[in-house]
Amino acid sequence: MTTAVTVCVPVFNAAVFLAETLDSIAAQSFADIKVLMSLDRSVDDSESICLRYLHHRPLGLIVQRERLGWVGNVNALIERVDTPYFCITPHDDLLAPQYLAEVYALAASDPAIACAYSDVQGFGTLRPYFAQSDIRGTLIERVIDFLLDHFAVVPFRGIIRRRNSDDRPYIPTGLRHDFAADTVWMLHIALRGELRRVPSLLYSKRYHEASVHAPWRNWPREELIVLWAEQAAACARIALEHVGDPRDREVVLAAALMRVAGIGNSRVYATPTEPLEIAAATAIFCDALGDASCLRDVQSVLAYPNARRLRDAIAGNVSHDVADAPSSLAPRIRKRLEHILASMMRS
Repeated sequence: MTTAVTVCVPVFNAAVFLAETLDSIAAQSFADIKVLMSLDRSVDDSESICLRYLHHRPLGLIVQRERLGWVGNVNALIERVDTPYFCITPHDDLLAPQYLAEVYALAASDPAIACAYSDVQGFGTLRPYFAQSDIRGTLIERVIDFLLDHFAVVPFRGIIRRRNSDDRPYIPTGLRHDFAADTVWMLHIALRGELRRVPSLLYSKRYHEASVHAPWRNWPREELIVLWAEQAAACARIALEHVGDPRDREVVLAAALMRVAGIGNSRVYATPTEPLEIAAATAIFCDALGDASCLRDVQSVLAYPNARRLRDAIAGNVSHDVADAPSSLAPRIRKRLEHILASMMRS
């Protein structure tokens, strides 16, 4: 019988954390797994720890003699996956004993599910709690939901369904500094099917100063604005490749522009907040997309049936009195979005 899940563990200079992570994988109540590690070129004792575990447990190990970086190292693992499902478990994270059992049960319950994941608790230098909502519905609904409401990449740690034996959903390359490559990858997965949540805390993400993501928050503000705009443009380009209907394409582009401007729930530390930041980010976004960034009359786009989520997101960003009648809200939403997007396109 084929093993169900490959647990992929990318390793780099992880001697301080690795044993604890491998122990948490070994303690899983779900036994139908194989564990594969890829050791990126390291300068600490990570390799000796990997080798020590190989003597006691059925693990696989790939030793990279050249530095691949975190995206390359994860992709090296995905290249070797031969099971119907896989998950990425970074070298410093911890799994509750029932994590794989519960998440796999959801992932395997419905072929429409492309990825299943649980809630995540941060620990270490930061302690955020992530309860990332499902991404469901038709393809266009999933794309709009992602663009408006998602940046945190809880599904990166979830269980991914492969379509067939040749399917390799690699992390995208080519993003500057690999910034938000995992976020863009999440869109790729959402294009394949639904992302579904197990509403339980089963996963712990370690925060520490040596992690890949830790320096991102400290980069110069102007650099973050560029990177934010470029990830939004990458997402728009990928989504537009999968959407053929002209009206749907306009809705996707409007949603991507709203993402650039921080309209919706995808806002993070890199999202522009000041008018000049928004103008700069939008100009970068439009340059990256070229002719694909052209958007016609905004009021017409907002009237499309698939633009309901855009109207709702704008409503959340419009200041209006409680006494306003509902009938007056729609025109105000249209006016607000038209003002924002028109100023963007002029920039």
